[in-house]
Amino acid sequence: MDWKINYSSQSKWQNVVDIYETILKNEFYDTDYWYSVGSTDVSFKLSLFTKEDWEKLKEDIVNWKSNQIEILSLILTSDKDRFELTDIKSFQSLKSECYSYLLIICNDDLFTDLIDSIDFIKFNNNKDSEILNEIKFRLLKLKDSPLIQNNNSNHFLYTQTRFENFMQLVNDEIEKADDNSSYVQ
Repeated sequence: MDWKINYSSQSKWQNVVDIYETILKNEFYDTDYWYSVGSTDVSFKLSLFTKEDWEKLKEDIVNWKSNQIEILSLILTSDKDRFELTDIKSFQSLKSECYSYLLIICNDDLFTDLIDSIDFIKFNNNKDSEILNEIKFRLLKLKDSPLIQNNNSNHFLYTQTRFENFMQLVNDEIEKADDNSSYVQ
């Protein structure tokens, strides 16, 4: 099969193209691959990214297909970085920042899957209240949906308690972002 048939990246930025093509070439492997070998390979490449590389990646992700975004989210939220980093907290923060961005650009179906790892947004040291509020808005749209345990749902993805925990986490992160922005001024 020609792996370029699903090519949707628009980036000309080599580091982004490299990440994208690594994901694209292996996108139809099962998730076990992405939780192990694939994740380690891409995470290592991401660990070498500059701040500009991360920005270029976020600019291009909107062009990616849903499956490719989902794979990137698995990689970003993986805590199995099997290589030495001098500053793991900064790397986790950059991954968390990108993951938060994924939560606002992905389609609704993928969003309902990705929120399962929403606690990963806590690692972002550069919290953006605008992005966090967009995540909150997306969560609020789910509140009375059949996906959340309520009167409208027989088969649901998340219990009401779990949903409330998602909301509390996002509200706490918004508060931290607002506190940080008031210190900067």
